[in-house]
Amino acid sequence: MLRTSDRDHFEHILLNTYGAKSLEVPDPGGLQVWGNFVQLKDIALGFGATSKRAIVKFDETEYARLQFPMRGKAKNEVGGQAAVLRAGQPCVTSPYRATNMDYGDHFEEVVLRLGADALNRELAQMTGVGVSRKIEFERQQFTNPPLILGLENLVQLLIRSIDDETALISPVALRELEQAAVVQFLFACQHNFSPLLERDPSNLAPAQVRQIAEYIDAHWNQPITINALVEASGISARALFKNFAKAYGCSPMQYVKNVRLEKARRLLTAADTKRSVTAIAFACGFLNLGHFARDYRNRFGELPSQTLSRYLSRD
Repeated sequence: MLRTSDRDHFEHILLNTYGAKSLEVPDPGGLQVWGNFVQLKDIALGFGATSKRAIVKFDETEYARLQFPMRGKAKNEVGGQAAVLRAGQPCVTSPYRATNMDYGDHFEEVVLRLGADALNRELAQMTGVGVSRKIEFERQQFTNPPLILGLENLVQLLIRSIDDETALISPVALRELEQAAVVQFLFACQHNFSPLLERDPSNLAPAQVRQIAEYIDAHWNQPITINALVEASGISARALFKNFAKAYGCSPMQYVKNVRLEKARRLLTAADTKRSVTAIAFACGFLNLGHFARDYRNRFGELPSQTLSRYLSRD
């Protein structure tokens, strides 16, 4: 966690970590700043808070920025058009847009940054159409409240997982969560490609759907993203989701979870197992031990620790 009352240190962090162009603090007396930032493969997560008003200018960047205000008030200005941010009122900045941010006193926010290349790649995978023009977001217009709330929950889950210094994070689960955040972002936020995402996908032959399930069965211990399933099947993501749900009664990612739970049970009941529940959960691609235990109990009627204890007691 960064914490500073030094205006020059604050400016250095903004310019070198957050990619800002300039900083202005009208009244630096009593300035206190807090912040965190982590860069993953396609996205970055940040937390920022300031006790005093600060005006930050950003040049054009190759990523979109979604700001979730937690406290206070701020103004986001792009091309002379201003949007107000406050708790419950997030804001999106499109890639390749210079931005002026006017943060008010006692302002706090969580920020999700998404690379333009990742957004274009996911759009092409989901729609089956090549992306030939820049994606442009409506800054404060979202598809519906549940979708944007779901995205915020995904971001919070990622933050909690990364912040927990005692947690062993599975790279498989982390990569899948990161990709899920990009997909959720594209569905939750309104943009010039939204009509393509909303159109009804085509039906698939049963053999094509089985091919997807067979791929999951063979690659359960590797990162399985929507991109991987699209590339393996040659099917657009929307058609994949619709037809897989019709054939198996669940989404492809729920099917992935079910397969991994079955694999975890086999490991827990193996006669020669010497691994702990934590090690098995990690090996099977689960990010959070508590969530793994909950999902395991929902599926098998007991906790994984109970399964392991019962089979160990038979030795």
